[in-house]
Amino acid sequence: MTAYEAKELSLKLWGWLKDNPDKGKENSPYWEEVKDLDCRCPLCEYTFNDDTCERCPLFQAGEYCNNDDSAYDIWSDIKGGVYYGEGNPIEVSRKCATKIYNIIEAWVVEE
Repeated sequence: MTAYEAKELSLKLWGWLKDNPDKGKENSPYWEEVKDLDCRCPLCEYTFNDDTCERCPLFQAGEYCNNDDSAYDIWSDIKGGVYYGEGNPIEVSRKCATKIYNIIEAWVVEE
């Protein structure tokens, strides 16, 4: 998967997730496109080509999946039913998905 393809699919997925904060990836209309990717993530599929996460825009912003208390980690905890933070989980999910979307949207890639 190219950087451009990863960005485009990620924007579709996270755009839908921010607009549907009570749902998870498996509920999205993009599930068929992501379910067989590394970690069910277009960004992981792209970065794993080099066996490193350093090219991931979420990694570069500190909001990646293995970083405790990152936007992705909190979003994932909510979807997994293990969120114990403050605030309404649906609104926190929307906030995290929006943050992730904005990071991906700002990522500069060539077509």
